[in-house]
Amino acid sequence: MVKKNKMEKHRAKKVAGPKDDKPKKKTEPSQLSAGDVRFGTYIAKKHKQIQAQLDNNHVRTITGDAINSLEMMTDHLINQLVDNSRNVMRYTKTTTFSLESAQAATKMTLKGVLKKAASEAGTEAVSKYIATLPPPSAKGKAPVEEVEAP
Repeated sequence: MVKKNKMEKHRAKKVAGPKDDKPKKKTEPSQLSAGDVRFGTYIAKKHKQIQAQLDNNHVRTITGDAINSLEMMTDHLINQLVDNSRNVMRYTKTTTFSLESAQAATKMTLKGVLKKAASEAGTEAVSKYIATLPPPSAKGKAPVEEVEAP
């Protein structure tokens, strides 16, 4: 039996062509999942800001393992929130994610003081957002005249 050298093997593959002539399927772009988002750089930047605000001589650094652990905890929390949100929407039979759905999912996911703080912060954020919206127009409504009391 005669062994083929590398060039002969390469030529043989080129001549033979691909093994299966099936057309390749186009893959649809998938949605971004919670596991695809990374918070490591954000965590490191915030840690650096906090250390700068302390103004002490003992500057502490954060390790890569600590950042990785915090990322895993954040991913787990986000996944729990998404699952609970899905359950709330399925239970209420709604298709729109509302403020009430978000609050219910948060209350199901978090416990104790963290639940209360998250609920207050979320309510405050929504209030600020609603304050920035333009006032609704009065289309189709007749102007209301004020009548003075005699």
